[in-house]
Amino acid sequence: MTAPPSPNADLVESLVVLRAVLADERRAISRLDVDAVQALTARKHAIVAALERHAATPLDGESRRLMARARLELAANAALLNAAKDGVAALLGRTPDDCYDRKARRQSTTQPFRTITL
Repeated sequence: MTAPPSPNADLVESLVVLRAVLADERRAISRLDVDAVQALTARKHAIVAALERHAATPLDGESRRLMARARLELAANAALLNAAKDGVAALLGRTPDDCYDRKARRQSTTQPFRTITL
């Protein structure tokens, strides 16, 4: 006889898929591949919908570990995205200033344009 599947089996599967998508997203960000990042966004929305179905499910040990790892990977992706944004802005000569407009939006200025060849 086989053991019945755990009630968290679908949750674990969704978290594993989320971690794989986050790894793909890190690769896309590191390549500055905007099309790949946008394609991964649709996959992430589908995973979020699957995870929402398990919102009331109590977590077991494996699910908690996977959830913690996914949170860590989400933070890593956010940090990588921020670093990529800052790097591209620096290459384009954009520098943040301490200037704000009337609606309290931060303004930035540009240095003389640079030509970037790849």
